[in-house]
Amino acid sequence: MPKSHKLFSDFPLNKSIMLSTGEVQTPYHIYEGYGLFIAGTAPVDKVNAIMTNESLEPVINENGEALLALWLMDFTEAHIAPHTELQCSVFVQPRSISPYPAHPFAPLKFMVEAEEPAILCADIWNNTEECVAYNAEHLSLGAKLCTSAFNRTTNNVEVKFIEGDNLLLNAKINLPSRTGFGDGMALLRLFGLRKTIQVAQSPYTQLDVINRVSEQQPQNVPARSYTDVATNVVKKFDPTTDELILGNIDFGQIGFQPTMVQFVDGLNFVYLDPDLLRAI
Repeated sequence: MPKSHKLFSDFPLNKSIMLSTGEVQTPYHIYEGYGLFIAGTAPVDKVNAIMTNESLEPVINENGEALLALWLMDFTEAHIAPHTELQCSVFVQPRSISPYPAHPFAPLKFMVEAEEPAILCADIWNNTEECVAYNAEHLSLGAKLCTSAFNRTTNNVEVKFIEGDNLLLNAKINLPSRTGFGDGMALLRLFGLRKTIQVAQSPYTQLDVINRVSEQQPQNVPARSYTDVATNVVKKFDPTTDELILGNIDFGQIGFQPTMVQFVDGLNFVYLDPDLLRAI
């Protein structure tokens, strides 16, 4: 168990909170896991329609499309026990910013170049009551309970999420052993050499996760997260070999079109408590 990672000494478990499921420590620690980050676009008017109560602006590309992502994660070792997660996210900023290139990897460019990259957690599901309670009661993310199945082979990752009798998502992604030369060069051209080196040398990456406005939390409140991975494979989404079926989720209704996939393994992750001093 890689609890010796620098992340966990920089951001140790240092507080206890009481949830409906019992007492738990914070912040949120993931010690091992793997999963898929499937990013893409959707028409900005349809994205704005699901963000009417938020004090945030979606990040868009030069085609006027909003940048979105799906997180399909199997957290095999965590401080609140193993669990899985499906999260639907919109890349956001507190105010409109210049459009990003209409490029399959534009979501990654935003994540590594923005001063304070952020996502709005539009929907989230977990497969344990303890994690649903943590995400819903402590992080104000409106988490819901689901069942899930992950199947991983040498060349594929298959994932399914179900809520009750309703399919949420079914994905089958063809997985190369490493980022291909063409995709690697595309990333290098998109980021530039200096930023590529900077990212490679960073001990971990940061991303703010922001709740939706609700009766429980009437403000958009950022909570910072930090991630490091042992394995990182990036590729363009290929509809001839990759399959993504969206069921009873908003992303299935607003025209989400996947453009890229990132596979991560050997995950170390810390998700800090919401920072009310930075509420938007």
